[in-house]
Amino acid sequence: MCAATAFPYPKPTVLLRVPARANRPLLVFGGVMLTLVPLFVVALLIDARTLDGGHVGVEAVWLKPLKFHLATGVHLITVGLCAAALSEERRRDRTMHVLVALLIGCSVFEIGYIALRGGLGLRSHFATDPLGQGLYYLMGVASVVIVVVTAVLGFRILRERPAGVAPHLHLAAGLGLIISGVAGLVSGISISVAGGPLIGPAASGGAVPLFGWSLVAGDLRVAHFFGLHAAQALPLLALIVGPRGTRHGVTFVRFAAACGSAVIAAVWLQALAGQPFLSF
Repeated sequence: MCAATAFPYPKPTVLLRVPARANRPLLVFGGVMLTLVPLFVVALLIDARTLDGGHVGVEAVWLKPLKFHLATGVHLITVGLCAAALSEERRRDRTMHVLVALLIGCSVFEIGYIALRGGLGLRSHFATDPLGQGLYYLMGVASVVIVVVTAVLGFRILRERPAGVAPHLHLAAGLGLIISGVAGLVSGISISVAGGPLIGPAASGGAVPLFGWSLVAGDLRVAHFFGLHAAQALPLLALIVGPRGTRHGVTFVRFAAACGSAVIAAVWLQALAGQPFLSF
């Protein structure tokens, strides 16, 4: 579904195929995380407990575990598919094995910690108890490793042009991972430094449905969300709506990557200025 396909240009059936060169461990672990999502949905429906979400107000104890299992599962599967854009040599070298192990290990630790804290009815982010503070620090380190590894894999993809990969899909896979890693790192550090995702008035004034982004204050989670999901958005755009011609396809991907990066930067700066997302 990312950059690897035996066809010179993508066909609709590619959306239903898993590239033979995709990274299987990442697909398996990502798939396991997604299979757990329905369990958290059920827990959310039958367990009415809530906890103090700090700057983001009161939230259900299972909401954050649900969101993180879904997002992390999608991310691992995306990276696993994009890894198919690597050459045989790079897909099997020691560096790749180390990067995959780091990505899986840190992802499992992060979602495991968040699920455990949710089950105990305790905050996972910006915890106030001593044990929670220590584990939250370790989770922050794991998060940094995840986004850095994502960006590194993107750079590894762009360094080569393996045979059998459509050029614009290859470019989309590499750029998508790089944007995801860099934007995820910058926005994540911004949230940590700010002591929370909100910049400006902390009074309740409503939130964007489903996402929970503040309607009265600058919310750094918007840039974090847009940045992280560039890994899926850019390859999908290239695959579904991108031009079929090699030269035009590459130009389209570069334009889409530039526009996406500009949007991410804009919503990040908007949040830092204390302005809510929908004030544009």
